[in-house]
Amino acid sequence: MQDRFSKTIGRLLAMCILVMMSASYAAADANGEALFESRIRPVLIEHCYQCHGEKKQKSGLRLDSREAMLRGGDGGKIVIAHKPEESLLIKALRHDGDIQMPPKKKLSPQQIAFFEQWVKLGAPWPKVKATPHTNSDIKPTGDPIADARNNYWSLQPIKAQPAPAVKAKDWIRQPLDALVLAKLEKAGITPSDQADRHTLIRRAYFTLIGLPPTYEQVQAFVNDKSSNAWEKVVDELLTNPHYGERWARHWLDLARFAESDGFEHDYDRKYAYHF
Repeated sequence: MQDRFSKTIGRLLAMCILVMMSASYAAADANGEALFESRIRPVLIEHCYQCHGEKKQKSGLRLDSREAMLRGGDGGKIVIAHKPEESLLIKALRHDGDIQMPPKKKLSPQQIAFFEQWVKLGAPWPKVKATPHTNSDIKPTGDPIADARNNYWSLQPIKAQPAPAVKAKDWIRQPLDALVLAKLEKAGITPSDQADRHTLIRRAYFTLIGLPPTYEQVQAFVNDKSSNAWEKVVDELLTNPHYGERWARHWLDLARFAESDGFEHDYDRKYAYHF
């Protein structure tokens, strides 16, 4: 009885969340592509592609493209666009019947609600856009997703690029400065004057470790006349434990780090503190 009550409450909470979020999704993305990228694709990658992806297709079913998903597998169609209640995918996610996916652990009511909304929107799937950063050494595979992945700009070999032409050449101290200056000049912005040493060391401390320098640290930098004074400050901050703590926060927030599972099954993650 208690278990049934918990499930009912869970579904009601999920529906409330879905109603609130669907309005914002509709306003920001009428085609539901944002919903797919943020809520649907991550679940497919984590739970589905191992058995129904590029390398393996159990029951003749692939779930890594809209066309394949609408086509279905040996058991017929699994997604009926705009009709979640008639879609086998939704029934499988609900564990409502013989087919239960994922088989080991059912998705949360909130995740299932997102899939229902996605199917209701017509199962939108962002189109793969051609990228100008192509690698001539890579031969097309015929798979648009694989070709886009192989030619993605961040996966290309590093090549030396000529520095952009700028007017205030005296302002440049290193190659990266030319890139910054080119953007400033294009926008008609004059570069700021060089910061004094008091300002510079405070910027370094707040940026790298999130804490201000002490009076003694400021004075030491101001009075250090060596040519590598700035490099010494930066190297010292990069080895400071606070540097790791500050920048790990960005990743932990992105990964939604928590020391428990939250929601219905709020189990403690005993070893989460290691990460």
